[in-house]
Amino acid sequence: MTVQVHRMILIPSKVGDLVVKGLIFDMDGTLTKPQSYMFKEMREALDIVDKPIDILTQLESLPRIQREIAAKRIQDIEHRAMLKMQPQKGVEDLFKFLHEETDLKFTICTRNLITPVNYLLDHFLDGIKLHEPIITRSFDPPKPSPKPLLHISESWGIKPENLIMIGDSRDDMFAGLRAGCSLVLMRHKDNGHLVEEIPEIDYIVDDFHQLIDILQNGFEVKPKVARKMTGFSGY
Repeated sequence: MTVQVHRMILIPSKVGDLVVKGLIFDMDGTLTKPQSYMFKEMREALDIVDKPIDILTQLESLPRIQREIAAKRIQDIEHRAMLKMQPQKGVEDLFKFLHEETDLKFTICTRNLITPVNYLLDHFLDGIKLHEPIITRSFDPPKPSPKPLLHISESWGIKPENLIMIGDSRDDMFAGLRAGCSLVLMRHKDNGHLVEEIPEIDYIVDDFHQLIDILQNGFEVKPKVARKMTGFSGY
């Protein structure tokens, strides 16, 4: 049986080309340089170090008073990390390219809060306007559920097959896989193992100049079948 291979590209020129119409970005570790210590601190705050439990799932499972205390600890960790935030290499050039040279829709889908999103936009991206909806922790359920991405897809009127999920974590890749999007992994020192764990990843970049290149020149889209997430939340 022959599997038809498609190329995803900004401007199609061959029969079978898939047109890129929208980009969905994770924030922490993707648009920003990774701060993996933040997730370790969160797990310590929730007493789930080395336990296969999702941070947000554990937070929501707590009784109300304990949940409020724990949520404040998590927010404090995120706030301290926000003040140390640094943009990923090439991110400024990428968004200038998207804004000035394409008609693509683009937004952020993060498990973080809106305050760090605004901090990133104001401090590193010259206040560029994302296309609504911007998905943060207030959206339920969060990644790795495909529902945040499907909500964006429906809001934009763009089929998932014409969207790219760009992220650095297991949550990002499985959310995109289960939603039917193409997958681009932002590789760094903490997530290289995901390349073998998730063979459905279509392309791997180390900086955003490479993303500009593949948008212009295209990349092969691998066949995908939605499946249960391996491992647990994070890297």
